[in-house]
Amino acid sequence: MKSKLATIEKALHDSGATKVKISDEGRCHLIVADYPEDVFIISVSPGSLSKSTVIKIVPSTKLATISWSCESLEYSPHGLYIIEENEEALYKKILRKIESLRTSLRSVD
Repeated sequence: MKSKLATIEKALHDSGATKVKISDEGRCHLIVADYPEDVFIISVSPGSLSKSTVIKIVPSTKLATISWSCESLEYSPHGLYIIEENEEALYKKILRKIESLRTSLRSVD
């Protein structure tokens, strides 16, 4: 998982995050990535049936709670999912999903 977390952190910085903080919540990792438009909250957990990684990315302004956790992301109706085994594909998908969310946030302003 450490290698995938490093790949995710690199993708976030490459997509414009000014700060990235990763915390271990036991069954998943919670990542807080600071962008000019918003703060994105990202949960990262291992897939249950394969070697895939399951990621959910949610803009903080779309979360109803101030206390962020993997559980609060799971129950949020907002955000985008990524399910991927391959690290190179994971990197590309994160870039694409983050850009999509950032574009939608800029168009709302």
